[in-house]
Amino acid sequence: MFDLGGVLADLGDPVTSLGLEMSNKDFWDIWLNSSSVHAFETGSLSADEFCPRLGRELGLGDGGFSEERLNSWQLSLYPGAEELVRALAINHDLVLLSNTNPNHWEQQEKSTQVFSLFSHVFLSYETGLYKPSREPFRHAIELIGRNPADIIYVDDTAQNVMTASQLGINAHRAKGIESVEEVLIGELGL
Repeated sequence: MFDLGGVLADLGDPVTSLGLEMSNKDFWDIWLNSSSVHAFETGSLSADEFCPRLGRELGLGDGGFSEERLNSWQLSLYPGAEELVRALAINHDLVLLSNTNPNHWEQQEKSTQVFSLFSHVFLSYETGLYKPSREPFRHAIELIGRNPADIIYVDDTAQNVMTASQLGINAHRAKGIESVEEVLIGELGL
């Protein structure tokens, strides 16, 4: 079971992509703690509702952040991610568990067919469940129908890994494909 951003897909440099005048740290502090982002990524806000709210949080005012601007922040699979997924799919059931929004997911679906190899895809904006709470993990465990200890989970966020571990999932923190491959070599002997 994989997270998407930071694990299989590169989040890039959102500050540059979005044309913001702030540090990456400041952006991520706002993004990760924003009630607007949480609502957008759990399907409670449309992009039309989300963008002006985020604009205010970023200090840009109501009209300073548009959906066009949001879409300029492109996620792309890390080099080697598609090959890794294709190789794993031969002998393993693959699951995606990601906090994401419809705009970023649409980018992924347009750029690759690799996600069709996943037996389950749990996206926060569709399920309404948001990591690091326990609910998205419990939901995935129930629908996968596997013992949590039999699930290898890889995420780039320490808090998500901790929550998964508390539920008995074999969870690991990794960022980028090389780090993911190291985890899988240790766990699966690849």
